Amino acid sequence: MMLSIHQEFRQWQKSSTGDAIFQHAKQEISRILDENRPNLVVQIEGRSYVEHYPENMFYYHVSEDANIEARGYSIEAEQGFLPFPDQSVDVLIIGHAFELYQNQQGFVMEVERVLSAKGVVVITALLNRWLGTIPKQYHPLGDLHVAPKSIRSIRKRLATVDLQIVEEKLLVSDTYAAMMSERLKETIIYPVALKVQRQAPSWISIAGVSK
Repeated sequence: MMLSIHQEFRQWQKSSTGDAIFQHAKQEISRILDENRPNLVVQIEGRSYVEHYPENMFYYHVSEDANIEARGYSIEAEQGFLPFPDQSVDVLIIGHAFELYQNQQGFVMEVERVLSAKGVVVITALLNRWLGTIPKQYHPLGDLHVAPKSIRSIRKRLATVDLQIVEEKLLVSDTYAAMMSERLKETIIYPVALKVQRQAPSWISIAGVSK
């Protein structure tokens, strides 16, 4: 049976390279969940970052296919559509959907719609700025047909719905992260977790408000 791109990606996340990235992401997401103590957590695509059925929160995993290994409720939905009420999701985990989805503008509009007023978005993503010279045998994605994104493109998409990146964490070992200069990051694929929140409102220039 032929696997969907979403199933292929979850399989890659179980490979040695993918699993190392996944484990670092899981630690980071666990920290954010502990800090925020959310009522409703939604993950979009990827392997489930929640290890066990959560006792103090509701957890939903949304994907384009129904073959999901998740500890909470699994939902099959088209990309760009999130079947949740407005401002209802406290923590929204985007598990590499920026690499998998085509309609990214519609997608970020849905993200903004469902995110609660003080909600947090965690984006796991594979970033790159230039792929031309990586030999196939050393390419961390192997034969996967996904498109790593630049941090600039993700930031621009989020800005259209008044969301902003407030933290960026490399999902590699501390030793490797220390060796990664900015120059090196520009020439290879590197995995990150991005913490995203709503932009703080600016009261300057609003009628009736003086500086």
